[in-house]
Amino acid sequence: DEECGGGGGGGMSNEDLIVLSEMLLSDDANNVGGKIELNLQCTTNNGNPQDCSPAPLFTSVDPSVMEMPIYVKLAALYDNYNVSPGVVEDHTEEEKMEEMALIEEMASTAVMKTTYQFLTDKGVFTGTEEDWQRHLYDTWFGMYDRAKTTLGSSGFEHVFIGEIKKGSVSGFHNWFHWYTLEQAGELNYLGYWETAEFGPDMEYGGGISFTYTWNGTQKPYGSMFVATSPELEMALYTTCLMTRPDAKCHVTLAGRDVYIQTWKETVGGNIFVGSSYPDWAP
Repeated sequence: DEECGGGGGGGMSNEDLIVLSEMLLSDDANNVGGKIELNLQCTTNNGNPQDCSPAPLFTSVDPSVMEMPIYVKLAALYDNYNVSPGVVEDHTEEEKMEEMALIEEMASTAVMKTTYQFLTDKGVFTGTEEDWQRHLYDTWFGMYDRAKTTLGSSGFEHVFIGEIKKGSVSGFHNWFHWYTLEQAGELNYLGYWETAEFGPDMEYGGGISFTYTWNGTQKPYGSMFVATSPELEMALYTTCLMTRPDAKCHVTLAGRDVYIQTWKETVGGNIFVGSSYPDWAP
């Protein structure tokens, strides 16, 4: 674990994870907790195909959110992916530049600077801020073979975009992409079974566990943060992957327990994000 831009996970105690996660939430300038409104409608259960929620999940997202640089750079990547992991991604130079622009935007935020400093102080990461950017890029955008035949997937695509394989939706844990596709008429929200609130009335965002269909294909069990910034999500997921891989990583956000499940994908000695998503119980 001593290679450049690596490091073992031994340096973070359970208490450290909670201290860091609360620091990151208080640093989260691109958090839009006060700018969204959800319509939860009916409670349902994992995998139930019945649609008991006639209206969309998102009642509104303030139009100013679409103008925020981080969300503009995130949305720029949405047309870069093929939803099937069995199709080779062409991954053009332009796309790589859009990916780097997103990572650079994230790395410039207080959230990522705090993450870098904390992980460096604890000896979890060794290297410069440029090394840290490269680590984020490689971890999230490194292509690997999820369909076992083609270089068709990356951690970013799986977690922040979503894929369809073997007749069900795979990954897809980011609220902003979810909202974008719901607005486009591609998603049908069916119902939920659990929510989380970070602060009263989701002042700092929250989370949901729910089921929905994407162009008719169901995601039986979905979960995502809501209104949190993409850099907060990537910071938490990366920290948990580095320190509590393949396990539930306990953090708190505004005092609310959150358990981040990460799965690592190891290819030729390199660790990529297999998946990462929030849960609300241990």
